[in-house]
Amino acid sequence: MERVHTRPSNTLLVAVTAVTSFAVGALLVEGSRLGRGWEASVAVLAVLAVAAAWWDERLGLACFVLSFASIVDPDFRVHVGSLWVPLPALMAGLLCARELVRRWQEDTSFFAAVPLVPLGVLLGGFLLSGFAVRDPSAYASELVKWSAHIFVFVTMILVLRRPVWIFAVLDGLSLVIAGLAVFGLYRVFQGYSYYVDIFAGIATRNAGGLYMTAVLPVVYASIIGTSGVNRAARLGLFAVLLTGLVFTYTRAAWIATTLGFLFVAGRRPRDYAFVALAIAALVLLVPPEVRERFQTIFVAVDYGSGSPLASSTIGREYLLRTGLAMVRGHWLLGVGLGNYLDNYAQYVVPGCVPFPTLPHNSYVLLWAEGGVVSLLGFFWLYGGQLRAVWLAHRACTGRERLVLRGLLGTLLALAVESALSNDLNIIIMWTLLGIASALAADARRTAL
Repeated sequence: MERVHTRPSNTLLVAVTAVTSFAVGALLVEGSRLGRGWEASVAVLAVLAVAAAWWDERLGLACFVLSFASIVDPDFRVHVGSLWVPLPALMAGLLCARELVRRWQEDTSFFAAVPLVPLGVLLGGFLLSGFAVRDPSAYASELVKWSAHIFVFVTMILVLRRPVWIFAVLDGLSLVIAGLAVFGLYRVFQGYSYYVDIFAGIATRNAGGLYMTAVLPVVYASIIGTSGVNRAARLGLFAVLLTGLVFTYTRAAWIATTLGFLFVAGRRPRDYAFVALAIAALVLLVPPEVRERFQTIFVAVDYGSGSPLASSTIGREYLLRTGLAMVRGHWLLGVGLGNYLDNYAQYVVPGCVPFPTLPHNSYVLLWAEGGVVSLLGFFWLYGGQLRAVWLAHRACTGRERLVLRGLLGTLLALAVESALSNDLNIIIMWTLLGIASALAADARRTAL
């Protein structure tokens, strides 16, 4: 039976709301340099959202989901040193703080669902890597970023205690990211760019592909379990997200999402046919430059310069070799978080690009920067949560089973994409990992 929690005193709520609102408002004004017309209004609305989120957890979850829309504009983030903190991380921190204030003195057993030991190993590896840094400011910024995203992961486990909330958050995230995809596609059709780069300032089109990869398998799983108008609406959402994914020109996201779809399809031949037809239709209908990009997955295309790096496929191989050379030189402690590029010149292999470039493999990057302890801690954490979600999926029925299957497809897709990109430490990935872990924990509690 779920414990019934009482509200904290109004005095405490008012005091913490006032302090938090003032702090977030000040950071927004300083970091985003707001103060002009509608931008100042956005700052005021953000402060009000913070107050509402602190007062009621359902409003807090709604504000957290809606805050993902803010990443479309690089101004809507908080500037802390050289690090830009997105609003979702701030909203998640607020939710977690509220949950701790409400529950700390009542029941600390809620921490049982949080994998504290793997998290401790991961963070311990990060701290150990600090002994090898060349640029302490870059290390500090990256450590804050990792910590913020892990905090989001923990917050999802602590706050999402009811399946209905989890379903609502997943639907909300899918709608918000679909809205960002529509915005990106609109810019493409207006001639802004030839690809969907809706996350300018936080990352590149690669991040856009990752965001859509994160929700597409879940939306696909929801289509399987619905009918009528609900299914039609989800099919439309799926089509928008898939179109946005195609126009990100991100091969890693294409590969990862396809594998996620195949996992969700399972042993259903009809669903395999659906995936195959969707890919075939996209290949036939997309512009020629998209088809050419798709072909480079299988064929190393030389664009005529005579350099082996004229093909990005071959170029990535050289970048990976450079990353592995750095791993061999600093396999134990790493070179320090955020210090990969500072050490690039020392380990660059012959024929690779001379200017500092990341290895396009998140696991090699994590090992090179954080050392072997960080890498093992991450695999322990991610693999343990995958196993927990898989066991919960096998034990569940109905909608919970379908959603867990979609989340498994998402987590597997993100794991594959991380092997082909540098986007392991991104907020949407840790959000989905936390949501999947929360639903698995609820399934375990229900089974007891």
